[in-house]
This record gives sequence, C-alpha cells and structure tokens, in this order.
Amino acid sequence: MIINFAFPFLVMMTRDAKRQMIMLKIVCIAILIGHWFDFYLMIMPATMKGESGFVIEIGIALIFLGSFLLLFTKRLTQASLVPVNHPFLDESVHHTT
Repeated sequence: MIINFAFPFLVMMTRDAKRQMIMLKIVCIAILIGHWFDFYLMIMPATMKGESGFVIEIGIALIFLGSFLLLFTKRLTQASLVPVNHPFLDESVHHTT
C-alpha cells in the first residue's frame, strides 16, 4: 500500500515533481518494485513452502533477460539500420544543425 500508492501519490503532488524526469523515473522504479514485491508475496509462500525462492526468482529473471538480449542482438545484426532507397537518406546523412 505504501510503495504502490502512498509514495507515488505524495511525491507527485507538486507540479514541479511531475515536470522533472528524474522524479518520474524514481516513482516508476518504485512502482515496478512494489508490484514485483506484491506478486512475490502473493505467490511464492504458497509455492515454495519455506524454501528459499528468492534465488529461483533472480535466476528466472536473469534467464529471461539473457534470452531477450540474445534474441534482440541477433535480430538487430540481421536488420538494416539504414533505410535502403529512401528519398531523403542523402539529406539526412549530410544534415548539419
């Protein structure tokens, strides 16, 4: 209740806090951690029954992160990052500000 509602609500009360990107990032990370903690406390005690499930939780997160990064980098190397036959490609390459 505190991490998912009270902290973001109180931090984002002022107009200045909503305009600063660092405050939005802090609140976003706090909400993500609060949701993860909420689901962890709902699911893990019933499924692990006293065993340490935290190591399994971190391991599964690392497996998903590693597989995502592997797939992402493999697909990124296969794709062309420069558009081929684009009419404004030459202008954008030689554009100076």
